[in-house]
Amino acid sequence: MPRPRNVLIPSIMIGAWLGYDEIYLLGADHSWLKTLSVTDENQVVTVQPHFYKEDKREEERIRSVYEGRKLHELLESFRIAFSSYHTIENWASRNGISIINATPGSMIDAFRRASLSSLKNAD
Repeated sequence: MPRPRNVLIPSIMIGAWLGYDEIYLLGADHSWLKTLSVTDENQVVTVQPHFYKEDKREEERIRSVYEGRKLHELLESFRIAFSSYHTIENWASRNGISIINATPGSMIDAFRRASLSSLKNAD
């Protein structure tokens, strides 16, 4: 398994190890680049919204995680994730596993794309 930069990487691999030969991704927009900015004080800011609302304690924890981080460090972390998807795709295709990204607007460029409606109509 490539380095698990986020929960999606091991989730895909676990699905494959459990014997699924088709894995569909939904909700994997990975639009992190759109959330990056640098303040006039050279503070790197990233707001990665989730489907749930973070409380004040979680917001403070997130702020502390990124405090002092340099932009190139954050971009390297993103590179690891996106590169891992290509590693997974190469492994999956060699092993007869199809990974389909059905997330509209997803920035993951490693997997075949399909819309949810086209998958539903394929039945």
